[in-house]
Amino acid sequence: MSLLDRSHRLARFGLMAVDVVLINVAFAVAYWMRYVQEWGGQVDPAYRVPYTQYVPVAAVLTALLLVTLTIEGVYNRRRGVSFFEELYAILNATTTSVVLMIAIFFFYRPYSYSRLIFAYVAALTVLFLGTARLIERLVRHQLRKRGSRRDAPAHRGRGGARAHAHAPHRGPSRVGLPNCGFCGR
Repeated sequence: MSLLDRSHRLARFGLMAVDVVLINVAFAVAYWMRYVQEWGGQVDPAYRVPYTQYVPVAAVLTALLLVTLTIEGVYNRRRGVSFFEELYAILNATTTSVVLMIAIFFFYRPYSYSRLIFAYVAALTVLFLGTARLIERLVRHQLRKRGSRRDAPAHRGRGGARAHAHAPHRGPSRVGLPNCGFCGR
């Protein structure tokens, strides 16, 4: 495995780790919004659930989101993908994961969870992951502007045909000539 492959793999796992943290922060904030601040109406004391009851739900959501984000291609870094395409993939993965999670947990425990918290979790997850991707893009842009090209493709040679056209002192160029197969040229 090349150094570049290891670097890309490390960046992918780093991005996944950041996503795990942000998904769980989104869940904690959603719990705070619903149960502490009571956004969306007062919570009946009979339905007041401690956060520890939501930890398995957050764990399942995290696992589902990592799988659906991988399926959506969010962790396969490709050049030319716009921020809005990446945000759409995050939105699609989040929606799919939350719907699956609701189906799993309402089948398991029909009415012990607030339904509104899941809408908050979905919105906050998209907001947090989208903001993280935007910050990442801004940091990469600033690094490229300063000359740090760690994510630039490796070049063979220096400049190709254009460099030879503007520097005739380098001698004849073989760029664009067919391979004759006999002499290796």
